[in-house]
Amino acid sequence: MPNNVILGAGIAGISAGYHLKQKGIDSVIYEKDNDWGGLCGNFSIDGFRFDRFVHFSFATDENDKSLFAASTGMIEHIPFPSNYYKGFWLRHPAQNNLAPLPIQEKVDIITDFVNRPQKDISNIVTYDEWLRVQYGNYFAEHFPFVYTKKYWGVSADKLETKWVGVRMYTPDLRQVLQGSYSTQDECFYFFNNALS
Repeated sequence: MPNNVILGAGIAGISAGYHLKQKGIDSVIYEKDNDWGGLCGNFSIDGFRFDRFVHFSFATDENDKSLFAASTGMIEHIPFPSNYYKGFWLRHPAQNNLAPLPIQEKVDIITDFVNRPQKDISNIVTYDEWLRVQYGNYFAEHFPFVYTKKYWGVSADKLETKWVGVRMYTPDLRQVLQGSYSTQDECFYFFNNALS
């Protein structure tokens, strides 16, 4: 029995096992489900297959990309997602695309964005705090807090910030103002040229 135990046969667990094997180190992977893939896997209900999670890769290394391409039906694309909020469709990210909203809603979001808490990013511990510093309290509470609870199943104050990196777009005031007057042609989405 190997001394190195890996919990979970998702992409991270499989990668850990692969890299240990490359170094001549034995390991064993334990998975609670009856299949591998973790969040990259899928499940079926009444003959219909559903992804377990969104399948995106932030890989920038060409070797990693070629491994994915050789073993999956990976495609590269530029997404154009939208958000539904209080009866309005806003292109994503919402903070850059406020044009469809009523004036008072835009004023509340922009005023709070201008007056958002100022704090050095290196001193931020929770995702809740990070969101408030990036977008202001009003926007954070009405958009990413709600999305975080739905997507991750926990509130933003229960998440740390190490994973954020370049995954979240931070607008400047000029972009927020432009997007509040007219629809933006530019896609500010963090998954530009995403692999999925």
